Amino acid sequence: MDNIYDVLPKVLKVLRHPEIDAYHATKAEKAEAIRDELAHMRTMLVGRESAQEGEVLEEVCKGVLSRLQKSRKPYYRRVINATGIVLHTNMGRAVLPELAKEFVRSAIEGYSNLELEIETGRRGKRYGRILERICTITGAEAAIVVNNNAAATLLALHTLCPYKEAIISKGELVAVGDGFRVPNLMVCCGTVLREVGTTNQTLIVDYEQAICDQTGVLQKVYTSNYVIKGFHASVSISELVALGKKHGLPVISDLGSGCLSTKLDGVKATPAGEIAAGADVVTFSGDKLLGGPQCGVIIGKAEYIAAIKKNPLMRAMRLDKMTLAALDGTLIEYIDEERAMSNVPVLSMISASQEQLMEKAESLLLKIKQTGVDNAHIENIISSVGGGSMPGTDLDSFAVCFNKEGVYVEDIAAGLRRNEPPIISFIRNDQVALDPRTMTDAEIDETAFAVASVMQQYLPTN
Repeated sequence: MDNIYDVLPKVLKVLRHPEIDAYHATKAEKAEAIRDELAHMRTMLVGRESAQEGEVLEEVCKGVLSRLQKSRKPYYRRVINATGIVLHTNMGRAVLPELAKEFVRSAIEGYSNLELEIETGRRGKRYGRILERICTITGAEAAIVVNNNAAATLLALHTLCPYKEAIISKGELVAVGDGFRVPNLMVCCGTVLREVGTTNQTLIVDYEQAICDQTGVLQKVYTSNYVIKGFHASVSISELVALGKKHGLPVISDLGSGCLSTKLDGVKATPAGEIAAGADVVTFSGDKLLGGPQCGVIIGKAEYIAAIKKNPLMRAMRLDKMTLAALDGTLIEYIDEERAMSNVPVLSMISASQEQLMEKAESLLLKIKQTGVDNAHIENIISSVGGGSMPGTDLDSFAVCFNKEGVYVEDIAAGLRRNEPPIISFIRNDQVALDPRTMTDAEIDETAFAVASVMQQYLPTN
């Protein structure tokens, strides 16, 4: 054959193949899958001197069916996080408490009482008891919840500081993942950004000297994803509140990651602490140290929260029934702090003792060795909280590490990702590493089984 690519079938021929024709999918779906598979097959034919048309057609059809079947599976699905990073943004951040999952299932089984008052049969309030519970936990006068913390910041500024200046330290002009920058958010909601101080040092006098007739708010943004060390100084929320009272200006505190527990070591600022210090408005995320679903919580003085609730943008940022149910189930755990430390996965993972972590690592090691991976062993490592939370806090942990002579560790890691459910490991010193801090007991068993399956293909054959 002069051209090896001549064996590739036409799209129409594949469409008419009995197996493809019988598969339940639209013609457009099939055609797209066929074109993708033909492009893949074109690369597979590189270097081959000959090929049979019939065999290639069957290969293409097999690949097309595989693509069609895969397209019907859930795109968002469970993965096993073996990285030890508790709040891994790429993997959905906080793992929800069991009670939150139960509440979500209850809310989506059919219709729900999202805005229905069961007792009277009349229209009810979308946020139900959630706002009261948030106020009870944080000590705030009032609260409202939106779809994320960026929205919470935008809404607060758009309400309290439209077309006026918000004074903020240069050292707090935070940028987070995916190119998002707090200064850009502030400007796009009509607020005029007034930077004071320097990158490493801002004093209270810098704020006071910047106050003028155009000043709308004083704002503090916590550097939740980095730490400034060495010669530096920042203004405390208490100092900012005192200055705000002196000049009749509201103070907004953007915590970024808000921890509702007082028992978690290493947390520098909490929503309750900011409220106690006198902050007028405090914003924070729901899917970070709080340990719930993605949302943005706004708490503070009743007069300011009331104004925020009336903002027309509020409707565009309101929460759906699944998020509200998950948040409700998460907040209930905080009625008892000891219960929260045990039942909220984020808190229990971060606060896990060395004895607990070693026990899990030894369990994983034993199960992996039983599969025939003889060189697996435990190493001391440092894991992190992640998710723009508790920067500079190291978590002493353990990892089960292994490799195979003559095999790229990247190939082993890729094999684990192809498992169902996918297992996300990391590479350490040319070894595949698994940190059980972020794994349940059931996931340890699943992971050991997956390791055996992946490593099996590298065993010598007789």
